[in-house]
Amino acid sequence: MKESDLLAVTSSITESDIINAYEAGIFPWPFEEENLIPWCSPDPRGILDFKDFHISKSNLKTFKKQDFQVTFCSAFDDVMNFCAEVPRKNQSGTWITEEIKNSYSKLFKLKKAYSVEVYKEKNLVGGMYGVISSTYLSGESMFHLETGASKFALTKLIEKLITLNVSWIDTQMVTPLVASFGGKEITKKDFLSRLEKGKILESNFFERLST
Repeated sequence: MKESDLLAVTSSITESDIINAYEAGIFPWPFEEENLIPWCSPDPRGILDFKDFHISKSNLKTFKKQDFQVTFCSAFDDVMNFCAEVPRKNQSGTWITEEIKNSYSKLFKLKKAYSVEVYKEKNLVGGMYGVISSTYLSGESMFHLETGASKFALTKLIEKLITLNVSWIDTQMVTPLVASFGGKEITKKDFLSRLEKGKILESNFFERLST
């Protein structure tokens, strides 16, 4: 993150803060200092256009071998907890503090956040969660306990969103995983233009995503 990407730092976070921030293309940056919340709008910005989306043959083989099942918005708090607790490579802690979890949980109850759950033999083994803004969705964090589970979550989310006439998702940054699915960087100006010109999501979007 560049210094110019940082717009503000606060000592607390609420669901209304999150809603207002995302509507302006701003999000809380992953940060391990529990008492500070940095708010960022990076340039460039990571996105995944679904027209560029592709799944490798190796991923398809893994999905078939693992025999995963997927649900949407059925265990939001559990997904957040796993995202906070499952160790990540090259990370010593988590930015998903209790305050973050409480705020996003309230956001979910307002139908402004979503989750994807991946199960294997009735056990939650992977998933992701994100935010639903008025014109776009953002992916926040994911986890896996079984090989390929987080990739399966993203794949099934995209397949579902395509049926709901959504054409892209905000990934904030382009990680190696996002890049492997076709993710790319665009300028901050182009990203904000997408928000301004984007089609307003239907009032029952959360319900349609959940089913």
